[in-house]
Amino acid sequence: MLSPPTSEDSFDGKPKTIDMALYSLTRARKAIAKLEARDEDHAEAVASAKSANNPSQQPAAAASAVANLDYRWTNADTASFDCMHYNGDAALDLLAQRIDLQPDQTILDIGSGFSATGRYLATRYHARVIGIELQQRVHDLAELITRRNVSPDVRDHVASLCGDIVTIATDSEAQVGERQFDAVVSLLCIMHVAREDRPALFSQAWEYTKPGGWVFVEDFVRREGVEVTDAEEGLLRDVVACPYLPSVAEYVRGLEKAGFVDVLVEDLAEEWRGFVVERAERYKGEEGREKEMEVFYDAVAGLFEGGHVGGARFVGRRRQLS
Repeated sequence: MLSPPTSEDSFDGKPKTIDMALYSLTRARKAIAKLEARDEDHAEAVASAKSANNPSQQPAAAASAVANLDYRWTNADTASFDCMHYNGDAALDLLAQRIDLQPDQTILDIGSGFSATGRYLATRYHARVIGIELQQRVHDLAELITRRNVSPDVRDHVASLCGDIVTIATDSEAQVGERQFDAVVSLLCIMHVAREDRPALFSQAWEYTKPGGWVFVEDFVRREGVEVTDAEEGLLRDVVACPYLPSVAEYVRGLEKAGFVDVLVEDLAEEWRGFVVERAERYKGEEGREKEMEVFYDAVAGLFEGGHVGGARFVGRRRQLS
């Protein structure tokens, strides 16, 4: 079973990344409660059927016999809330294609959220994934969902570490250690890291990448030849928790300075604009929607429609040893 190479599964140091609570857990907890209630209903139905088929068995005894049934969840069961990147599974299939992902290859996922990326890549491609997630409550739910997953590949090949990628290697009780990975990936996470901390983050990513391995990043960027307005800067900082928005050229320089080579860039601005605008409109029609999520979705849609904020995909490599 794949486990984080650490003696602890949590990180109690003070992270250098900004303090943030980006994702309301209400929707996640409601969805998990429904899954657990479904499992309980199924257990009761099985107990009733056992009692009907064997009248001599008391209902309480039948219920006890099925109480420990190992109910499992599929990726689809948690898909309504656990994906924190854009374009869902299609984006992960593209990731796998870009890095030529093979069975049993290892991936470090920076900013792994609920570990949906790891579970999908383990299920679909039989990859081994360790995620690093800063927020303790999100990490705890990620671990719960992974433990309950129906796929042995997921339960054995996906692990999570709670900590800050910028500082984690300096903490003796929570280290990724000497392990190197076939690829280091990050989807819509690095935008939450302060400008002064990004060189350390990119250097860490390079250290964790095997020679010849890949770096794959999708993130917000400032579109070329424009500047964000003061109002947009405020939304990015206060609503999106994005304290620094580099241009594509600045982003590439940061990766290259860390040691990555052959960095290719794909412009995602228009693709993501369509996604975030449609998401914001769709969310307005959902029952039980949360005001803070509606504000967040509207802010992101407005930023992309303004034409100054875009998205990009960066794919590079650590140079192979000669």
